[in-house]
Amino acid sequence: MKATEAKDCEEGRLAASWPILLTASAGILALLPISLEIFWGTMPFAVIGGLTAAIVLALLLLPAIPFLLTHRERRQAARLAMRSTPTRAGDDLRPALSRPEGMDHDE
Repeated sequence: MKATEAKDCEEGRLAASWPILLTASAGILALLPISLEIFWGTMPFAVIGGLTAAIVLALLLLPAIPFLLTHRERRQAARLAMRSTPTRAGDDLRPALSRPEGMDHDE
């Protein structure tokens, strides 16, 4: 990933983090008074746990996915380029082990 792409990703992640944090924290704070009542049981705690897990996933895992995908694609392209480029004119791309012993050329 180029330096400008990494910088853009970081700025986008920071810009998107505030709405996620504010929305989820408002939901968590709204559920705190309900969690103290016996009528609702464990439902508010489950929702609070779900919102907390969603915050962690949205802020840590989701920004990493595009980086991992582009890194994987570039690594695969580099491997393909290394395999398909002969080192000298006339080099065979097949591995040397597939040739019978003592034969340096195709018949």
